[in-house]
Amino acid sequence: MMKLVVLIKDPYGLKDESDTSRPSLAEGTFVKLRFMGREFDNVFVIPRTAFRDNSSVWVIGNDNKLYIRKTVPLRIEGDKVIISEGISEGDRIVLTNISGAADGMRLRVMENSEKDSRGQGAVY
Repeated sequence: MMKLVVLIKDPYGLKDESDTSRPSLAEGTFVKLRFMGREFDNVFVIPRTAFRDNSSVWVIGNDNKLYIRKTVPLRIEGDKVIISEGISEGDRIVLTNISGAADGMRLRVMENSEKDSRGQGAVY
């Protein structure tokens, strides 16, 4: 779900009195809305903190090494980033900031039950 603001011309129907089929829309009224847009398949939503240098994501390979992947972000929304290219289903994404991170460096992977100093797991 995303937050959306819609501009409606003449929300109270004051300018076109001939259209009586449409009720007035007071400010803050909830409505059902359908709009046309592009639909994307195979996109991934990741935490903003896992998005590095506005273009890459750190992934842990099966060999427990760090791999820096160039990605294509579709959208950044607050604390989340929607990625369209560069990561795949099942990839283990590094959440922890690593000083001096380098492509191919060996990592110690924390189990899901383990937490880092912030109380978060190391992979997403």
